[in-house]
Amino acid sequence: MEIDFNVIYKFINHPYFTYSVLVLGIVAIILLVKSYLEKKEKEKEAANREIENEAYLQGVTYLLSKETDKAIEEFIKAVKINSETLATYFALGILFRNKGEYSKAIRIHQSIIARPNIDKDVKSRAIYNLGCDYKKAGMVQKGIEIFESISKNEKYKIDALYKLQSLYEDLKDFDNAIRIVKEIKKLEYTPQKHILAHLYTEKAKMLLSDGDSVHAKKIFKKAMILHTNCIDAYLHLGDLYFNEKDYIKAIHTWKQIFDINSHFTHLAYPRLQEAYYNLNKYDAIEKLLKDQIERNERDAYCHLALGRYYFNKGNIDEALVQLNEALNIDPKFIDAKKEIASIYIQKNMVDEIKSELASLLGTLPSIYQNYQCMQCGYLSSEILWKCPQCRSWDTILPENIERRKIKR
Repeated sequence: MEIDFNVIYKFINHPYFTYSVLVLGIVAIILLVKSYLEKKEKEKEAANREIENEAYLQGVTYLLSKETDKAIEEFIKAVKINSETLATYFALGILFRNKGEYSKAIRIHQSIIARPNIDKDVKSRAIYNLGCDYKKAGMVQKGIEIFESISKNEKYKIDALYKLQSLYEDLKDFDNAIRIVKEIKKLEYTPQKHILAHLYTEKAKMLLSDGDSVHAKKIFKKAMILHTNCIDAYLHLGDLYFNEKDYIKAIHTWKQIFDINSHFTHLAYPRLQEAYYNLNKYDAIEKLLKDQIERNERDAYCHLALGRYYFNKGNIDEALVQLNEALNIDPKFIDAKKEIASIYIQKNMVDEIKSELASLLGTLPSIYQNYQCMQCGYLSSEILWKCPQCRSWDTILPENIERRKIKR
């Protein structure tokens, strides 16, 4: 077959051929440029991703080293590179909250919630964290609104309920706090009765301060039935009876503490003594204290109370015996030292005063009536039934409880 070069020549010189070649050339150039730009974009993305990952990992490293400020710097760097990485935003929000920069934490979590088409679980997580921000910032009412709403979400229900319990307690809204604890009780098998008893006791105290002693009395008794070890309820119900001059019921209520928890009998001694004195039963407190010492001879405070009783009665020698016994149990028991010093001064026992003063100065910083949380170590000079630091109920005991080795 022969090639007709005339036909080929005519085709090449046809204007449509020239136009087609030009179009194809332009398309080829565009494709080459696009391929080059895409390659460069991928290289840039890979480089940014590497920088972002490095910043995130460095932030985590600083976080583990407790270098919060440096961790925040690295996380901010990661966010600037990729504003879509929500994990970094959450990390920043929590860091700002822990650092006390609540407004920044709030803004971060609000910005996550406001994102369009955000995943439902991610939004719920942001809402829960926003509630934590409000709680830490002391914005109690806003915190309650958030946690009440997120408590409908099964994933965050328990955590939200615990936060709500704490917030309602802060507001002294004990009815709602009780409601929340009852909800928690349905969902968890952890003991909640002692917490409910304390909440009922706090509610009764408020009723009492409002003058509603009848209702308060019922609530105190409800707390005691709910949890027989709620010392606070026994103390305040006894106080209520005492103020009503019903000394017999007051004594009966306070004496139950002896069988419940010997760690707190010292809170009942002065109350019982006053009640017995009002009944003109001056020797009854002596018998009570002696019976308690027979049950637990290592109760230093009981020896102190008996020593004070003998001192007030004028039996100085027996008072010194009991007070020195208290010191044998607890050599740093400053209240016992003070009582002994008072006796020496009254009797003008100069040498003993000098000796006691030297001993007293050595232990002056130590206060017997210190209480410590067995959970977090928080120290208090007064008895608290709920730790203000770790917020646990019934974890605070006399600080030197190990040293006194009180038996139950």
